[in-house]
Amino acid sequence: MNNINDLIRAEKHFRSAENINSQNRSLLRWLGFTLAALGHENDALNAWKSSSIQMYEELVFIGSQKRTSNQFQEALLWYDRAIHLYPSIADPWYYKGLTYEKLSLYDISISSFWTGLHQPRLLNIGKSNYYFRLGWTHSQKQGEPEWIEILNFYDKAISIDSFSDNWTLMQTHFAKGEILMRLNREPEAIEEFKFVVENDPTHYASRVQLGSLVWSLNKDAELAEQLYWEAIDINPGSKWGYRGLAILLQDTQKPDLAIQMYETVLMLDPQDVFASTQLTRLQQQ
Repeated sequence: MNNINDLIRAEKHFRSAENINSQNRSLLRWLGFTLAALGHENDALNAWKSSSIQMYEELVFIGSQKRTSNQFQEALLWYDRAIHLYPSIADPWYYKGLTYEKLSLYDISISSFWTGLHQPRLLNIGKSNYYFRLGWTHSQKQGEPEWIEILNFYDKAISIDSFSDNWTLMQTHFAKGEILMRLNREPEAIEEFKFVVENDPTHYASRVQLGSLVWSLNKDAELAEQLYWEAIDINPGSKWGYRGLAILLQDTQKPDLAIQMYETVLMLDPQDVFASTQLTRLQQQ
């Protein structure tokens, strides 16, 4: 019912039915949705509260549907409804943090994650997920990030080991590895990327990064080449596996194969200046 008059008629219908049977919990649930659609927020919340129906999962589900369809303000409204009715549950604060991330409101996002961490009931989202998001969100803020502070968030996430999904676990180790590279702690970064490679057969970027490091630090050309080919198999449409392989082949005196890889890079990204420069240099030798 999109028409406002239809909604008003529906509200009258539900209220009449409620007067007949005030114990009908399903009726109160639908009355709540109708009142919410009419913008009567407090009345909607009171109807849901009076229904005694567990509305939490439904409210969060609707909020997440709105978030995935980029209706961010609507998503926040549904998460706030869940928080109002179930103030002790942490998860809606986590989802609010994700929503504010999408809006690039990083300070509010960080505040939401911290608020969620301090709620007594964490249902579906583990504490490690919160610390990962805190680290990642701090890295997105304007200005030079505080890399040590962000690294501490990732270390905290890994140490308490309460991840609610494998993707976040892998991303935490990968992001930690990238920060260690920034801090010139490459041997430690190798261990992080290796963890991801060993535990996620679909993770592209970890193989590219690990390939680069095992060649530059350890001069292990065989392992580096294997990692680059694994990355290419995972995502043949991305240039970085070919680019890393081209550098390796160039460094190991295989110019003809390096030329082929640089040509592939330029097919995928004609604006890649590095690949273009190296290709010209090899062709002129």
